[in-house]
Amino acid sequence: ITIDLIFGTPQMTNEKWTNKIIQGDCLILVPQLPDDFVDLVITSPPYHIGMKYDIYDDIKLSHEEYIVWLRDIFAALKPKMKTGGRICINIGDQKNGHITTHSDIIQFMTKDLGCLIKTTIIWYKHQLGNRTSWGSWKSPQNPSFPTPFEYILVFCKDTQEKIGRKEDITITKEEFITNSLAVWEFPPE
Repeated sequence: ITIDLIFGTPQMTNEKWTNKIIQGDCLILVPQLPDDFVDLVITSPPYHIGMKYDIYDDIKLSHEEYIVWLRDIFAALKPKMKTGGRICINIGDQKNGHITTHSDIIQFMTKDLGCLIKTTIIWYKHQLGNRTSWGSWKSPQNPSFPTPFEYILVFCKDTQEKIGRKEDITITKEEFITNSLAVWEFPPE
């Protein structure tokens, strides 16, 4: 996973990470982070299915290897999270839902790593391309179900509550109402 780290807590003493945007390989960056330092992680991991990227080598892995790779990354990240810190993982299932990647992630995040699940958001992407599965066209024997959505899995470290100062809240009432629904509808970039 390539990770963009954005830190800006003024009272932190580690200047290497404070008020900086640092992009790089998470397997190298995460171990360098101080423990109990990160409030929020937002990531959309590559699927390791051999896709072509400009700056990332998406080597093909089996599903089992992929899940172990993800678990190792999030296991390294967990001690770096503050109590109540959130990890948001944007992921889609593979092969039109035949491989339930989101379920595997929920299992290792909660059972193996001891994270608490905050919510599962469905991101309906409004993409109508590739909605017809010609291999199963009009075939009730083995229909295919293309998925025009992905999951955003939100996990917490140790507690569901995020401690903070009320006067630092910047979200409007309208933004809170819209974004606290478990279905988000917008097209991808």
